[in-house]
Amino acid sequence: MNEAIKNYSKDYFIEEMKNEVTGFVNDELITLLPTIFQRIGSNRFTLNDLYRHYKQQGGQNQDEDEIKHLLILLYEAGYVGQLIPTQVKNGGQRKSVIFKYRNPSSQVDLMQTFIVHQGIQAGLGVRIH
Repeated sequence: MNEAIKNYSKDYFIEEMKNEVTGFVNDELITLLPTIFQRIGSNRFTLNDLYRHYKQQGGQNQDEDEIKHLLILLYEAGYVGQLIPTQVKNGGQRKSVIFKYRNPSSQVDLMQTFIVHQGIQAGLGVRIH
């Protein structure tokens, strides 16, 4: 069963993610996207993580604004969500996971931590923590 999920994730979901942003950001960035997520090594990341790993992969043509635009597109399409800190009754904090498809009125906050959708985690080999 896990192998079937991994294959579906690789063969369909990841390709669909790339197709979703084609024409909106540079092709080099789209091609590197799965590798960037793998190099981050976690299902959680920040805008700075995304930009840093893009540069480490030899990305040359994008400025930070295009990386921001990509992240907004991925959020709007539901491929990434946000981890938003919320207060709990005892005065502590917990993180709420927000995906656009679950909360259509949500707005992306580029200063928050992002999370990769579980549907693409298996195909990328990204570990959950």
